[in-house]
Parts: sequence; C-alpha cells; structure tokens
Amino acid sequence: MSRTTRVILVDDIDGSEDDVREVAFSLDGKSYAIDLSAANRTDLEAALQPYVGAARKVGRKRAKR
Repeated sequence: MSRTTRVILVDDIDGSEDDVREVAFSLDGKSYAIDLSAANRTDLEAALQPYVGAARKVGRKRAKR
C-alpha cells in the first residue's frame, strides 16, 4: 500500500490557504518564521520597507581565494 502526504500551508494571520509561503525574518537577534499569503506578505513587506531601506546588511563575508 502506498501513501501520499500533502502539506497544506495555512496563513498564520487570516487562515487562508491560497499562495501561502513561509517568510523568515530576524529581530533583536531572534529568528522567526511565519506562513503568509501573498496579500499578507505584501502587507508585511510594506510595513518593513522604511526600516529595511534605512538598514544595512550584516553577516559573514566570504574570504576570497
């Protein structure tokens, strides 16, 4: 007997199931992930845009060989 397992992502804000993706972000050294529909991703990106636009990227730089 074979089995098929399907994972259905549900928007953590409004419970919708259309075009839901996981969005990862960090704040104050803590990492978060939330499942959001396209509309809620757009809302989150719009809310964060002024801060992201003024921020600088941080992280490890790769050494040149």
